[in-house]
Amino acid sequence: MLGVTENELGKDLIDRLTNLAKLRVAMDREQVNIPIHVWGGLDPIFSPLYFFAGAEIFDGVSWLRYAYFGGVAVYRDCYGVLNDGIETPFDHVRALTLSHNLTYLQDLATSFRRFVDDKGKTFSMFTWHAREFEKAYRVLSTRVPELKRGG
Repeated sequence: MLGVTENELGKDLIDRLTNLAKLRVAMDREQVNIPIHVWGGLDPIFSPLYFFAGAEIFDGVSWLRYAYFGGVAVYRDCYGVLNDGIETPFDHVRALTLSHNLTYLQDLATSFRRFVDDKGKTFSMFTWHAREFEKAYRVLSTRVPELKRGG
């Protein structure tokens, strides 16, 4: 695999996505069939965007620090307020957050597989932010027209 950090890809998100997509296209053109691993991109918003750009492995510690709720990352201790109420002990909230985050990440991986199976024709499997992800993909595709996701 080829590993990169988010910061190595660029200063701004569009630069990161564009550089990642160009890297994936160049690797595909040269038949370098290895996955790209993005360190720091394990996030409910960034992971799909990096996936669309060509990354296949995501890593980071955000899933330990934040709670994935409603398709975004929120401060972990706030999860109790949003999920169980203010009387929930923080230790319980933290344990529940880890469990729910793992489930969220498994569901996200399933969404990636469904996106590939559907050859990138629909974004509906990304229920929380399908419209925004499709828009982002279209913008990225204008910058890197050779980019083809989903098969």
